[in-house]
Amino acid sequence: MHNAQLLGDMADLQLQLGLWDDAKGSLARLLAIEPANATARYRLAVAERATGHAAAAQPLLAGLVAEGHAHPAVLQELARAEAQLGHWDAVFKALAPLDAGSLAVDEADAVRLLRVRALHHLGDLQAGLAEAEAWHQARGASLPTLGLAAMATLQLDAEQLDAAAALVASASPEQLAGNAELATAAGFVALSQGHADAARALLSQGAQQQPSLGRAHLGLGLAAAYSGDLPRAVEALKAATAATPGHLGSWHALAWMQMLNQDFAGAEVSLQAALAQDANFGETHGGLALLAALRGDRESAEAHLRTGTRLDAKGVNVTVARVALQQGSGPMDARVLEPALQRFMGLASARSPAMQGLMARMMPRRS
Repeated sequence: MHNAQLLGDMADLQLQLGLWDDAKGSLARLLAIEPANATARYRLAVAERATGHAAAAQPLLAGLVAEGHAHPAVLQELARAEAQLGHWDAVFKALAPLDAGSLAVDEADAVRLLRVRALHHLGDLQAGLAEAEAWHQARGASLPTLGLAAMATLQLDAEQLDAAAALVASASPEQLAGNAELATAAGFVALSQGHADAARALLSQGAQQQPSLGRAHLGLGLAAAYSGDLPRAVEALKAATAATPGHLGSWHALAWMQMLNQDFAGAEVSLQAALAQDANFGETHGGLALLAALRGDRESAEAHLRTGTRLDAKGVNVTVARVALQQGSGPMDARVLEPALQRFMGLASARSPAMQGLMARMMPRRS
């Protein structure tokens, strides 16, 4: 077929029907006829990203923007491609020219969501919260479920538990049942309130709906730890690290569960995996120093402690490891270990009688 108009119409219909591969074939034939066709290049990028080929979509879209085709739809699609690639700085840059307030509601929601996600991934929690709150104020009770989920997750990471609790309480049962991230956020809220059974139900829903959601598996690990069930906690935390190997908190939570279970070899593997993700995180070196101290390996403990102190002198694990070396061999005072456990196990250790009892048994207090 050599009719450019017909190929364009066919590709448009295929895109509307979600026939991505067919659309790519039609667009490839169209671009062979009209290589500079901006609309066809944009549509091809949409099809590439929709089929998981963001690396193919990104240069097509960046090229269009560079040529002056900086239309809102093109910028949004570029931001989506950059997000799939994990280029969060580039996501924010792509969206910078857009004023969400001047866009149609659906487009504004898409831009706001991408900005909140980008700021969250970049670690600028306060800017992310400000963006999310502005979105919430603009949409009120009509804030889409994806917005509720993203905002609740951000509030949890910013340790705004009361705000997160109020937000998930405003969600309808249908919204909770239909979104894995929102159910997971509600599970963390329930755990923070001491409702372990409700937390497990919500977190299990999140993990089943979206098995790649590491946060849901992390929550299940914390819920199991809350109940003092170490084997189940370790199993869930291993699932969390498998789903999101770049999340250092999951590796540290797993290492702590393994240390409490006296599985020092397992804790070593977990902390080394965290170190492979980020060799400049002082708490990982502090954890390795503590682990070496618990094993009686003073030379290794001191080496890791020196590195940990250089990177984060006030780190919790660094502080605990330093005390461990001062105290010498033998069981550590649980009161010394407690701050580090709370740092990496969070709600599970802070509010769980079972967890406190486990601490007392595994690492008895010294008189």
